[in-house]
Amino acid sequence: MAQHKNPIAVYIVHAVIACFVAIVTVVVQVSIEFWQSLPDIHSIETLLSEESIIITDREEGELYRLFSNKDRFSIDVSTLPEYVRAAFIAIEDKRFYERNCVDFTAIARAMVANLQKSKSQGASTITQQLVRSIYLSNQKTYERKIREIALACNFEWNFSKNEILSMYINSAPFGGTNYGIEQASGRYFNKHANELSLAEAAVLAAIPQRPTYYYPYGNNVRSTVDRMGLLPALAPNGSAEVLQSRTQLVLEAMQENGYITETEKYAAIEELLTLQFSAVHYSINAPHFVFWLRNQLNSLSQTQNVDGLIVKSTIHSGVQQLAEDVVERHSDELLKKYNIHNIALLSIDRQTNEILAYVGNTNYFDEVHGQNDLVQTPRQPGSSFKPVVYASAFMAGIDPESFVQDEPITLGNYSPKNYEGGFFGRMTIGQALSRSRNIPAIKAFFWAGGEEAVLNTAKLLGIHTPSEQKKVLKEKNSSFTYGWPLALGSAEVTLLELVQAYSVFAHQGTYIPISGIRYITTSKNETIYTSASYNKPHQAVDESIANAIDAILHNENDRPEGFWRNQLTLPGGSTVKTGTSSKCITEKNGYCTSITANNNWVIGYNNELITGVWLGNADGSGLANNADGITAASPIWRDFMIEASVFMQK
Repeated sequence: MAQHKNPIAVYIVHAVIACFVAIVTVVVQVSIEFWQSLPDIHSIETLLSEESIIITDREEGELYRLFSNKDRFSIDVSTLPEYVRAAFIAIEDKRFYERNCVDFTAIARAMVANLQKSKSQGASTITQQLVRSIYLSNQKTYERKIREIALACNFEWNFSKNEILSMYINSAPFGGTNYGIEQASGRYFNKHANELSLAEAAVLAAIPQRPTYYYPYGNNVRSTVDRMGLLPALAPNGSAEVLQSRTQLVLEAMQENGYITETEKYAAIEELLTLQFSAVHYSINAPHFVFWLRNQLNSLSQTQNVDGLIVKSTIHSGVQQLAEDVVERHSDELLKKYNIHNIALLSIDRQTNEILAYVGNTNYFDEVHGQNDLVQTPRQPGSSFKPVVYASAFMAGIDPESFVQDEPITLGNYSPKNYEGGFFGRMTIGQALSRSRNIPAIKAFFWAGGEEAVLNTAKLLGIHTPSEQKKVLKEKNSSFTYGWPLALGSAEVTLLELVQAYSVFAHQGTYIPISGIRYITTSKNETIYTSASYNKPHQAVDESIANAIDAILHNENDRPEGFWRNQLTLPGGSTVKTGTSSKCITEKNGYCTSITANNNWVIGYNNELITGVWLGNADGSGLANNADGITAASPIWRDFMIEASVFMQK
């Protein structure tokens, strides 16, 4: 008897087969399209010898060339001592010669660390780092990671391990404009890479992971921090601690993997204690601005993997020269009288918020602290932060025309004082802010709603560092809080952030991002970026609140008579605030018995310019002879504002 097939079963089998074929077809098609979308790896030689990035001022005068051939010298890596190559392999990819394109062991370790919420661990191989730096961005997405792995595997199918290692060592970032080991070796140690000692090789191998952070001449968490982490450092919470040395990690990894002996490791560590970096000299205009701008370029997606860029910056060469001249003119007197070694000045166009002058430090070529960009370095702002506090109070409903009592108060075990001493009793809020009285500012802090309300207002104005540092400090101490001292400027900010915040008051509450770039074109004269299309203004705070702060800071009659009023009042008027922060220099029984100023500020504007000045010492040391924002900083601010305004009006 014949058996008949079940038509339903046949239909199901056919449907399953059809679905399977369709899925396979789609997967194959998507895979082909994905693979075809990957960059051509055979263009690697062209990419590694990329054209220069030329940065100009607004008149198209050249400020500096970045990434030109003179900043990258490719060498035959096989001529390097074995320990030089081993240093990079040991710290970045110890299974480089053993594994294929992906280190699954490292990936598993990183996943476990992330799940356990322990310290983040890297899982990228040297090949992955190479293709990421050449073809991809640092954006953390699954798509980018898949492309990175695919490219890495393609590389390892087409190039030998030694070729890949050579490309990596010849193209790795070593801080500043230094790319490739030969350029870094010459810049930092004044020698060829094949002449490096073990200690010097370990230092260079430590840098590429975080080239900006470990840059020997750049700014770090604190300027007193030794770049390789060997010396005691001042932590954000003020306590002394020794940072874990990445250079020592390199040496330990080399020993663990059999590249060096324990004796060689300790000999290298001894050498590190006396290691000196070569003095750096550049032919460069507005150097701190140029290198800050370079970091801005790295964050702009339009500039990724584009050859031959011309970046027209906002810098006004005449105003920049004026700023440098004014800083130099005052620097000797400030050093002799107040022990002030470092000065920063930032000035932007009142109408557009374009940077016209950017002096990151007194002398860029000072090999001790000159490389520290103090426009970007967080410092305590003192009373220059008070307008943010009062703006917060106004947002909470306090009337700017109301009165406040300047009187003795006690907060816990502390009785805060006014900087000038004494108490003035009943006074207007305008008088309290103009005369920089501390007690009214503390009251305004509580009227505003306290710490979080003030921090939120600060963020609206463009000041993010206090909130970011608070997160870090709370990870170390869950009970950390700024408390009422925030009203007196206890949380650190940068000069750039303060100028940005005051610009909101100058623009009736509108936030216009400070910009350093006007437009960017390629070598083919294609415009790929304009400031107008990228920096979109928005209303940050209510116009009435910004106008209230502006009016208070502009009212010269409320400023104390004499030197104070004369220094801050410009021809045609000015809207301005000073600030001074202090540090404790002696303690007794847990109480501070002696303080000294360590940061002086002036931030203000007229019809043409918004300018901020910071004075102090890059290493955080104290100032002498009661230096403050009025006595020390205002002469620089006043001279620059008057001279630059006249210059701009010509």
